[in-house]
Order: sequence, then C-alpha cells, then structure tokens
Amino acid sequence: MKIMKLSVLAAVVALFSLFGCGTSVAPLTPVSPVVVIGIDGVDPVVLGELLEAGRVPAFQRFVDEGTLGRLGTFAPTWSPVIWTTIATGQSAAAHGVDDFLEKKSGKPFTSNSRRVPAIWNLASDAGRTVDCVGWWITWPAEPINGRLVASYAAQAQAKIIWKPTLWKEMEEQTFPSALANEIEPFLVLANDAEELRPKMRRAFPIPDQLDAHRGRLVNDLAWVHAADLSIAAVTGHMLDSAQTDLTMAYLALPDVVGHRFWRYHAPDDMHYDVSAEDQAAFGDYLALSYIEADRLLGELLAKVPEDATVIILSDHGMHVDPITMYEELALTSGAHEDAAPGIIGVLGPKAAKQGNVLKQTDRGDVYQVAPMLMHLLDLPVPEHWRGVQGGRIPLERILTEEWRATHPLRRSPNTDGDYRPATAPRVPTAGSSEAFKDNFESIGYLGGNKQQVEDAEAERAAE
Repeated sequence: MKIMKLSVLAAVVALFSLFGCGTSVAPLTPVSPVVVIGIDGVDPVVLGELLEAGRVPAFQRFVDEGTLGRLGTFAPTWSPVIWTTIATGQSAAAHGVDDFLEKKSGKPFTSNSRRVPAIWNLASDAGRTVDCVGWWITWPAEPINGRLVASYAAQAQAKIIWKPTLWKEMEEQTFPSALANEIEPFLVLANDAEELRPKMRRAFPIPDQLDAHRGRLVNDLAWVHAADLSIAAVTGHMLDSAQTDLTMAYLALPDVVGHRFWRYHAPDDMHYDVSAEDQAAFGDYLALSYIEADRLLGELLAKVPEDATVIILSDHGMHVDPITMYEELALTSGAHEDAAPGIIGVLGPKAAKQGNVLKQTDRGDVYQVAPMLMHLLDLPVPEHWRGVQGGRIPLERILTEEWRATHPLRRSPNTDGDYRPATAPRVPTAGSSEAFKDNFESIGYLGGNKQQVEDAEAERAAE
C-alpha cells in the first residue's frame, strides 16, 4: 500500500477550508480508497472478443479477480449528459446538462452551469478527500477537498472535436491553481509532433501518406490519444503523490476511434465498399484503441493501493451508424444513440468474484454509479436519487455479499436547494477559439493539410 504524503494532503485541505467550498470538515471513519476509471465507448461485444483473444490483460484482471459485466444507459446517449448523470446520480432534467451545447447560448456546458452537486462536491463537503482528472463538464475547476484537473471541449469555439482535453496555460484548469505548474510536465499536446508521434506510432500503424479524409480521421485520433496520455499520466502522478478517498479519471480513446473507424472494424456493416488497402491500414484500429486503453489502465492499476476498490465503466457501447453507413466520406461510421449498453467492472477486496458476465443482463445502470460510490465512501445517499430501488442499489451486486451485509445503506435529505445557483456556460479567455483551432490544424503532420480538410468538408456540405 502506498503511504499518504501528509504535507500534500494538509495543504489541499487548508486550501479547501480557505475557499469555503462546502460545510466544515468533520472527522470521519477511515475508508479504503475508491478509484474510478471511466473509459468512454467501451462496447461489451468488442471487449469480449478481445478478452477471448488475450489482448487486454488489464481488463482480464477484472475477470480473474472480480466482476466484468454490462452497464445500462439511456438515450440519447450523449457523453456530457451520461457522464454528468454518473457524477451526480441524477437525470439531465435535474442536473441541467442535456446536450453538448446549451441551446440558449450555443456554448459548451461548463461546470458553473451544472444545477446540482457532483459526487466530488458531496464527498468533499462530507470531509472525504477527492482527486478528479479530466471528467466531463469540470471546467472551470471547482474548489474541492483535494485536487481537480478540469477538461474542456472546444468544439463550439473551433469546430474541431467533441471530446474534452487538457490544455497548457488554460486559466482555471486546476484546483488548487498551483497544481497547473505541477502537472504541466505530464501533458502531451496533440500538435507536439516530436512527443506525440512516436507514442502514436507505437500504438497505431499510421500510413505515411494520407488523403484529406483519412488524415482528418487520424488527426481526431491524435487529439484524443494526446488527451488520454495526459489524463492517465496526471492521474498516475496523483496516485503516486497522495492517497485520497476517491480518485476519478476519464479516458475517451475507444469512443472516438469507434466513431471514426468503425467502417474498417466492420466493413460488412457499410453500404459501400471499403478498399482492401484501407482495411489493411486501419482494420485493427478499434481493437488497438482498446489495447491502448488497457495499457493505460494497467499502468494505473499498478499504482493503486492494495486495499482499494477499483471501478471501471463506460457510458455506452457502439455499433454501425445507421445514418452514415451509406456515406463513404462521412467523419463518423460508428454510433450509439439508441443506448447501447456499456461496461462495469470492479476489482479489490470488496469485489464480488463473478468473472466475465458481459453476455448476461446488465449489472445495473448509470444512475446507480453515484449511489454506490457514496455508499463505498460510507456516506449517506441522497433520498431523491433514483439509483436506489427498494432500499438497495442494484449495481452493488458487483460487491461482495459480506460487505453489503455489514454496511447498511444510509439515506440523507435532498439538499440540492442549498447548492450554488447555476449560471450560463463560460468561455475561456479571449483568443482561445483561434488557439484551439490552430492547435488542431497543426496536427497536419499526421496527414492531410488544412486546405485539403476544408475542401473535403466543403464538398460534403454541398452534397
């Protein structure tokens, strides 16, 4: 087990008190750590095939030592909505994040526009320590009883990609603010060819020559790969530097690769011919994205304390896009809007040893994640959260019967009305739109220059 660095934790708690981000911190009964790794878009069928082929050893640990099953979700399966529901235990109608962009302003949702507290707020207010890295809708970074590294999706500003990432020199990206300098060495930028290119080529066999369309697909892959490398490195640093009660991190590679490269994963799903050359170049990309996520997961598993409960989950699965399956030059070829189920896995002393149950019915659904995390942290679950059914949390079937029997569920009243008021989404500093776009366009070393991509997109729009 890792030893907590008390000086780091003491400084964080002092900052938490200084900024007054919750109620007074009262002594609590110690709990073993809970580590949550969200991996967007992991599909039960694809993962099951890779497990059978022996290609994902970190995921295999959940099969061998715990439980790996399916997690139900809801439609429309939009990432900011689902991941905010996972973090708050509540529906979009309650938390207010109902799309990628707020309809009134057309801006991406930001943390100040969330209407209800997230689990990092509730756990902090109760005195638990929390580290959170890269979760959806976390910019600007909120004061918590721990450390928060916020991600931001720049799609509305620069028309680049939906997924959030970490940015060097972005204001309010971290709490405490000094954490920004500490994590900078761990950040990998998508437009840093010298650093990213060798890492990408170790994970994906990128062709030397790419036309504009395929270059755009690979550029999107570069963007999210850089984000995942950064988030995993920062999370690993946090696990090394202090033991907190709750650690949360978000990775996105399987989702973006599923959207962009499904046509090559399952060419028979498409209503056009996928060339043998493209199939040879990109046919294994989806599997390789799972393998790269597995590698990052394995690195994090090596750092968690032995008594930790580790939970992995995805917000949905993936299949062919029924709309673009006829469009050879569409950016997307995989989709999930019909609520394809995701996955849930648990590892550690509290894990029920059920093995691989990916082919069975769902273990629970996304509404039940936050209640289970509160319960694992020995905190009462708000009485209005829908994830509790009949006095139980169905998802907790992935935990041992012994733990459930000795840890009765406690409830707390609805205090959402005491949470700070929601405000309109914010936009980073002036000039950020141009910076976002410049960063993305400069990934052209992977194939397809700026003008080629713009011409191809203009042609598709005209059609």
